[in-house]
Amino acid sequence: AAATAAAEAGSSEWERCAQLRDSTKPVSHLSFAPAEHGLQLAAAGDDGAVRFYSPSDPLALTGWELCNESEALRPGARCVAVAWRGRGVDDARAGSSRENPAHGSHATMGGRTTSDGITVPPALAVALRWPDGVNAVRVLSYDEAAMRWNHAATVYEGPAAVNALAWAPGTRAGVLNDVVAVALGADVGLFRVDTMSFGGAASLGAAGVAASLEATLSHPAVVRVCDWNAVGDTLATSAEDGRVRLWAANVATGAWEEQAQ
Repeated sequence: AAATAAAEAGSSEWERCAQLRDSTKPVSHLSFAPAEHGLQLAAAGDDGAVRFYSPSDPLALTGWELCNESEALRPGARCVAVAWRGRGVDDARAGSSRENPAHGSHATMGGRTTSDGITVPPALAVALRWPDGVNAVRVLSYDEAAMRWNHAATVYEGPAAVNALAWAPGTRAGVLNDVVAVALGADVGLFRVDTMSFGGAASLGAAGVAASLEATLSHPAVVRVCDWNAVGDTLATSAEDGRVRLWAANVATGAWEEQAQ
């Protein structure tokens, strides 16, 4: 009540709610989970691990704890990008009929349920880079029964440096093939991932489900940033030539084309 009154009076100040010190190397990427997964923070960096934090009291933002951790399958990696699987039309329908997990005593990581009754667990795309020049993008999915994050899919693995990730929002009910944009040097690869398979028993050491390359968007310079619009049909990219480009699929042919600069 006092905090609310202070905020309304304009006299409230920002306070540090927690200090998370589990990593021994620089943490370069932070990302909060979509709201339907509760108040969860993913932190990744130069030690190659992704750590997941949540507060014991989401309303007061106190008691932040390390609730889970996922390490790279091969030592020496560092995380260079992360991207959560975001909300789509099915998520909105399911979310309207259940309690917001952020209001519980502890945030949960239950998956979303589609309009067809299919449960898709929370998922996070992680880009990794090793000193020997190997790069990889893997998808972690949460196994609620085992209370751990599993390696569910391999999106990309190869020599091209991964600079950015962007997971397209779902836009059509019942469609469980998501598109992940991966900035690979001067190209952006659009990879289609079968999220329905995430409900299986993929183990942490398995190769996971392979993704398929749907399109390659070529640029004259290295791409540093990519981001989807709210409905997932337009992708913005920014390259080192100083230009921002907008891409979308041709309605007639389905081929991805540059729409504007």
